[in-house]
Amino acid sequence: MVDKLRKIAESLLSEGKVDVILAYGDGSFPFRSIPIFVEKATDVKRMVFNPFCHHNLAKYIPQERDKKIGIIALGCTSRSIAILLQERQVERDRLYIIGVSCPGMVDVRKLGKRVNLRRVKEIKEEGEEIVIEPGNIRVARKEVLFKSCELCPYPTPVLHDELLGEEREGFMGFPDVEEMEKLSSEERRNYFEERFALCIRCFACRLTCPSCYCRECFAESSMPQFVSHQVTMEDNKLFHLNRSMHLAGRCVSCGECERACPLEVPMFQLHRKMEKSAYELFQYIAGLDPSQPPLLTTYTLQDPDLEGG
Repeated sequence: MVDKLRKIAESLLSEGKVDVILAYGDGSFPFRSIPIFVEKATDVKRMVFNPFCHHNLAKYIPQERDKKIGIIALGCTSRSIAILLQERQVERDRLYIIGVSCPGMVDVRKLGKRVNLRRVKEIKEEGEEIVIEPGNIRVARKEVLFKSCELCPYPTPVLHDELLGEEREGFMGFPDVEEMEKLSSEERRNYFEERFALCIRCFACRLTCPSCYCRECFAESSMPQFVSHQVTMEDNKLFHLNRSMHLAGRCVSCGECERACPLEVPMFQLHRKMEKSAYELFQYIAGLDPSQPPLLTTYTLQDPDLEGG
């Protein structure tokens, strides 16, 4: 896979079809990969593809939109690209999308419960297993996937100029949300308040989200001021609940926000609830069709009335 990616990237850069390729490179540890910007054909050797390439690279498109961009796109990345196209943050003819059918990415937090990450020297793939050295420790990939990958409805990119890997079927359903909905209103409120209390409002969730590209966030607005600079329970709730509304019909449940959170605040659950509501009320799935109007910019007389049925 990585050899094919490098060959495609080298061709695109050497022929001048793109100015930069958004890709993945090695991080500081064998279980870390990082986003990289490749601008020279001679630098494609820096590109990697492994079970830890979870970053949604669509995040970096707006800052590079004046260039011709090549991008490695997993299923969720391609849907985020579709949203950026919908919202006119980039032109389609300035993108070259190298789609990769995604087998699901490994959650380091889950992996760390199986092995001592401090001792890891090498990690490689063998079929559906992750092999960790030293010790030849074998872990089934499906047992350590991110929750977002377990529930991914479109592991095969919905947009691509060329596709690597065989097409994969996804999972369309919301068992995680349905489990939460079984709780009483008070139980749900207590659950989220306990976790919102942990938030230090570092904004890592916002900074890593591909759909958060506003130059001024409502959370930092001073005229008017929606959220105070104090880290209080009420302000934390206001930030997360408002952000979930801003992402309604725009979130693709890539899980980047929760992965970035240093305190593991369960934002993914909030956004999944909004995704489920959009699907059930309006039969709308975010990021499938760039020509489709965004959910909250449309209205029809047939839209359901939540009060009157």
